[in-house]
Amino acid sequence: YFRFLSDILMGLFNYWSSVNDDPQCQAILSEYLDIATKLNDFDINRYKICKARYLIKKGRILDKSTAFTLLKEIINSNAVWFETTFPSLLLLTQLLLEDYENTHDSSIITEINSHIENLNFADDSVQININLAILKSKMKLLDGKIIEAEVILLENLKLSNKYGFNIDKQRINKELTKLRKEKSKWNELL
Repeated sequence: YFRFLSDILMGLFNYWSSVNDDPQCQAILSEYLDIATKLNDFDINRYKICKARYLIKKGRILDKSTAFTLLKEIINSNAVWFETTFPSLLLLTQLLLEDYENTHDSSIITEINSHIENLNFADDSVQININLAILKSKMKLLDGKIIEAEVILLENLKLSNKYGFNIDKQRINKELTKLRKEKSKWNELL
């Protein structure tokens, strides 16, 4: 019974989060915590992922710091890889990229690369590789390798189209738009 409720609450959270309904997200997170604590570590980690996504979306530095801590807890807990550790690594790497863009602290690049290495072990899923490719393209951009980043994104856009991963396709198109703006800025400078 509680497992069923946990799955439903996660689905509801994903929906309300996608339409930016903050009060609904808060209410669901509260319910989700109650249910997750009655189950096991797997469900608690899924709750932590939802909570971290919520905190990241809020955008406040303190909230992102809390999200960072939650994600690190999951990664260090030997949790189920595909369901909890992989999404946590993706979110953590995205937070670190954002941190690097704000601080330009080169030690963050080392940490990001180590997380990307961990993500590379999950090469049996097309959708995982598409998400990983988006991160790799961002790293190429940080190195000033605009053309390589564009090639990575275009290859993965084809995969998204082939397999019907519409959300990933939207994310890749968004990244391509950003990349092309950067590319045109560089072309204007030259």
